[in-house]
Amino acid sequence: KGGDKDKPRAPGVAGGARVTKLVALDRPNALLVVGSQGGYERLLHDCMIGDQTLFQRADMVEAGWSVVNPVLDLWKALPPRSFPNYASGTWGPKEADELLERDGRHWRNFEK
Repeated sequence: KGGDKDKPRAPGVAGGARVTKLVALDRPNALLVVGSQGGYERLLHDCMIGDQTLFQRADMVEAGWSVVNPVLDLWKALPPRSFPNYASGTWGPKEADELLERDGRHWRNFEK
């Protein structure tokens, strides 16, 4: 009695579930389904067992931001001059047309 219906199954398409193998972790009541793991499953599992190898140390994160923050601050303090912004949903700035016209080309505009 029982057979495959009593074995753990990995989630998936209905009717296409595959039988999996359970492996006990270092805690008595913790079980892990072995098979393909996505990034989040691996990350959460590593958190649960205290494995910090895939995580950056706080001082390394701070060092990274110490490089990026001055650039962000500069961008905020000095907005780009004559940057060809354009409204959402439009064909773009006139500078895009001018760029192509220099080479005798043009955009295909099916609305005009």
